[in-house]
Amino acid sequence: MTRRLSPLLAGAVALALCQVAFEQPSQLAATSARVIECYGDVQTRHSAGGYKAAKVGETLVPTDGIKTGANSRAQLAVGSNQYVRMDQNTQLLITQVQQSGVTTLQTIIGGVWVTIQKAVGAPTKFDVQTPSVTAGARGTIFRCDVQEDGGTDVYVYEGEVDVTGEGGGEPVRVMPDRFARARRGAGLAVADINLDEDERHDFVRYNRHCETLMGVGNPKVLVALSVVEDARPQAAIATSDRLVQALRQLGYIAVPIKPDQLRDATFDNQGALKVKPKLADYYLVGAIRVQAPRAVPGRPTAGTATIRARLVAADDSHVVSTAQAERKFTVPPKKPFGLPNGQSQQAIHKALEAIGDDVARQMAPQLMADIVVDRPSAIRVDVAAGGDPRQIRALKDLLAEAMARGRVTPLPRFDGGISFLLTGEMQPADLARELQARGGAFLQSAQAQGRVVRVSFRPGAAPPQ
Repeated sequence: MTRRLSPLLAGAVALALCQVAFEQPSQLAATSARVIECYGDVQTRHSAGGYKAAKVGETLVPTDGIKTGANSRAQLAVGSNQYVRMDQNTQLLITQVQQSGVTTLQTIIGGVWVTIQKAVGAPTKFDVQTPSVTAGARGTIFRCDVQEDGGTDVYVYEGEVDVTGEGGGEPVRVMPDRFARARRGAGLAVADINLDEDERHDFVRYNRHCETLMGVGNPKVLVALSVVEDARPQAAIATSDRLVQALRQLGYIAVPIKPDQLRDATFDNQGALKVKPKLADYYLVGAIRVQAPRAVPGRPTAGTATIRARLVAADDSHVVSTAQAERKFTVPPKKPFGLPNGQSQQAIHKALEAIGDDVARQMAPQLMADIVVDRPSAIRVDVAAGGDPRQIRALKDLLAEAMARGRVTPLPRFDGGISFLLTGEMQPADLARELQARGGAFLQSAQAQGRVVRVSFRPGAAPPQ
């Protein structure tokens, strides 16, 4: 559901554009929050001042505020182990950030996702206040969805969250894969999350991508497409920029090739731009071909634009993933007397913009899965179809037990598949044997192939108690 700011809030400030950017949260002050990522319309205000365009690296202290507009998102870091991601059309205030590990945010409207990573000797208390609830967590992953009327849903993915209604009283403890619903003037209701429906939520998928990439070191993807005309490839800066925007909306740390970097770049015989190593961890390269028949005076002309892209590792250029997308376009007839109206280029540009979005959406599922198994410290666990929610939860518990010194992160779901990312010291073959030993009759098989462990459940078998 698209949320809108109230007319009073929307009319109070002029909207500004925040450039796409990202900053690693190193050396953050323990008594402040910092903007480490933003794209689209993101604005901040300090104390009682007005809203202005946000900047990556900007510090927010108690009484400061931040908000996002349509098709925009932002990420904050608090200390070195707490992260807050904001959905589009979201507004929040920083209430307190203390050196003791106490953080309180006030969410006025919109969606926020909170990740609190475990830190040795650093106890944390993280509260999100909304018009209808206070959600308090200690070491967890959860999100809050605040409606225009103040009603709030609190979804818990890891750890535990204590939710207190607007009338106060004893908090309700919400466990993983459960959510609490509060509406103004009504009590709290707790129920199971519909995982299939939840994972289709754009903001959830975005955060799953962010959590996954964080787990493998936040690899950066450089986008460098080229267009092939008369067998002479040329850099396609505008289309690369569009694809970068689409990938960032899916949670990737993507950057476009810059004109000054083209001096050190060459083209291969397929029209794919080849750049020097170490500009990023991966290069998303590809050839754009635009085909249109000879124009007939007074008649529109149909054409086709195609992108064939591949993701390659910067260190040794091995291919990680591939994608192909195609778009039809129509060029309007020229004006009388042979005067061009420029619409031919406009039609092609629109087709290329749309095809950039197509490539991002098509490549996203496999791109994420392939990047994970391409990292030496990561294991991907794929779950065969047929498991019920109890079995999935039990498997997640088994994985957490096996990876006592690592981390288990649910991967984004596509086409009904379920996968987990594991980061730690264990090898895939050892993990498969550990799962078989711990799962007993509950699991039918656990087999390692490369950096992937494939797990299937025994039909009808109850998970271990």
